[in-house]
Amino acid sequence: MKNIQEVFADLQNKKRELKESQKNVRDTLASTKEYEEIKSELQKLRERKKVIESSTIESLAPGLDALKLEVRQFTEMLSDIAMINLMKGETVSIDYDNVKYEPVISVKFKKSK
Repeated sequence: MKNIQEVFADLQNKKRELKESQKNVRDTLASTKEYEEIKSELQKLRERKKVIESSTIESLAPGLDALKLEVRQFTEMLSDIAMINLMKGETVSIDYDNVKYEPVISVKFKKSK
């Protein structure tokens, strides 16, 4: 079994390879006239779609942004409480509408300064 350092080095090499391949694809697409025309048209349609969505949201659900913020805050609070309980050694689970929920923990690595 490989150690963590070897796996991390392999991951970095694969990420670099992926990045180079994606850059080649982007460069090739950027040199295609038809692709650029479709891309421009798509951008215009997205802007138009956004205007229509915004006006609809403003007229039908004026408090939507506030509600989204509350959902994010409750989600963060739920995560904080679960992490605190896990660190205390307690079992964490939620039973809601006859469905059992358990926390999922993810570990990510980032460059240290």
